[in-house]
Amino acid sequence: MRAFALAMDGQFKRSLPDLNGYVRKHPQEALRFYELAVAQAFENHGNAIQSLDRALLLDNGLTQAHYMRAVLKSEEGKPAAAIDDLLPSLDREPRNYHVMVRLGQAYLALDRAHDAAQVLKRTADQAPDAPSVLTGYVRALEKLGDKEAVRAILARLKQTGTAVEGPHNVVSDSLII
Repeated sequence: MRAFALAMDGQFKRSLPDLNGYVRKHPQEALRFYELAVAQAFENHGNAIQSLDRALLLDNGLTQAHYMRAVLKSEEGKPAAAIDDLLPSLDREPRNYHVMVRLGQAYLALDRAHDAAQVLKRTADQAPDAPSVLTGYVRALEKLGDKEAVRAILARLKQTGTAVEGPHNVVSDSLII
């Protein structure tokens, strides 16, 4: 769809009228509500979440809508709500690296370091040199007091070229789409 291609190209304002018109004409197409939400997310999270809610009402198996809503909820400071969308996504795609990283971050935001460490360990096994995984894993292990494991992960981070000044400065809390 041309309007979605415009949105993916960063032309959100140009794409929104066409996307809105399409969902008005075809209110039963879940994927189109997701596409509308992608464009809306850059201007208005509330509208994007409403479109994602509609998409998931029509098709609760739309993994990308669950994931995007989780990202937006995380950005709003609602990690528990994010987890509610990340878990079904992980059930459908159990090796999805991005979902696992976000889930670990959400657990950390809720001070559930043990849960975060479990998820991020699995993710680190999958992507052993990914800085986003290792930095989250360091935070979880630090909260659990596992200093030896923290040192080992910090050494791996340095090998990847990731600048590390200390465990508290390793992870950015921002969640970007």
